[in-house]
Amino acid sequence: MINHEEIIPELEKTNFPLLIAEGTVFMIGMTFISYSTVLPAFVATLTTSSILVGLVSAARSTGWFLPQLFAANYLEGRELKKPVLLKTSLASRACLLVMALTTFAWGTEYPGLVLALFFLLYFLFNLCEGVSALAWVDITAKTVRAARRGSLFSVMQLLGSLFGLGAGFLIRQILEYSGYRFPVNYSVVFFAAVIVFGINYLILVLLKEPPGQIVSQKRNFQEYLRAMPELFARNDAFRKVAVVRVLVSFTFMVVPFYVVYSQKVITSGAGIIGIYVLLQTLGMIFGSLLFGRLSDRVGNRSVLVGTALVTFCMPVLALIVYGMSQYTQSILMTVLYALIFVGIGASDSGQFIGFTNYVLDIAPEADRPSYYGLLNALSVVSAVLSVGGGILVGQFGYEPVFFIATIFLFASLVYSIRLPEPRHKLDSLGQEEI
Repeated sequence: MINHEEIIPELEKTNFPLLIAEGTVFMIGMTFISYSTVLPAFVATLTTSSILVGLVSAARSTGWFLPQLFAANYLEGRELKKPVLLKTSLASRACLLVMALTTFAWGTEYPGLVLALFFLLYFLFNLCEGVSALAWVDITAKTVRAARRGSLFSVMQLLGSLFGLGAGFLIRQILEYSGYRFPVNYSVVFFAAVIVFGINYLILVLLKEPPGQIVSQKRNFQEYLRAMPELFARNDAFRKVAVVRVLVSFTFMVVPFYVVYSQKVITSGAGIIGIYVLLQTLGMIFGSLLFGRLSDRVGNRSVLVGTALVTFCMPVLALIVYGMSQYTQSILMTVLYALIFVGIGASDSGQFIGFTNYVLDIAPEADRPSYYGLLNALSVVSAVLSVGGGILVGQFGYEPVFFIATIFLFASLVYSIRLPEPRHKLDSLGQEEI
């Protein structure tokens, strides 16, 4: 039997609006460096390699997810996670600043060097943010009740998406403005991200954190890794959600190529990127409203089922548009393809709300970093899939890769339906039984 820790009302009252503000600003910043729109287009201006375009998603997932497993063991032994949060967040923002500066200074004369530095800095940015995410989730769980977390994530995503609409419009204006040719246009976008993330950091400083439970016995990393299979062995719900996580990761096989593929079947021009950012943001708004309500009212299993359904539909739409393009060009094709980017936003929202809250529902407090870190570490498979997708696109074209992703994403939908809903036990017993 796993008892939920008591939440201090005063801390919840303080942190709830701060977390909403922090999450909102963070999402605005991520719009300027979107891994599905802005950054693939940026890389495509520096190289024609589909493998390197796919590497954008790989750098994101590897940097964000893989170090969480290593960091979880360290964080489990600390009562306070905020110091780690602040240090890693500061380092990630420094990476963005260097990225903007190097793009501006060397983008024209040394594109190869800028490309190499971009991947290094973007990987380091995500590595730092991945560690920060572990600490952030633990602080959130210690200060916000389970029944309010769906609303918390929903509101922050809703506000972030609404402001993200303005960011998408700004991105379009910057990239289309004739006075901002490459690399000035993209460096301006990156500098805007630096400013927004700087504001986000100031809000992080204001968060309050109570001391938390720690593991009863400190383990070295080898002992910690050997204990990981036990998490799967003793928790059926965790085993099942881990399978769903891996299957949903197959979306990363195709996400980096939706923007580039649109140039082939729909339209061309840098301005379309801003439109896709706007559509992705609208999808985030829709997803935050729908999935946040489902999380609080029904449970997080329903969120993951809905997320898997949306994610499955995205490559299906790409294949439908491809089939239509063989016969005619129509406005319907443009509309259908635009829905893919709405789906990306909704899927991102659902994955964040669903996986995060599901793990918080089933994980005991002391082991929470391990559960969350291990689940995210499994998602590093998306890095392999992104690079593999790039290789397959180079060899066989886009359409076969979309078809392969469709098969695995359909499997994620089927398997998500088999997930248990832990909150039902919590509602009926007053406590959680795993």
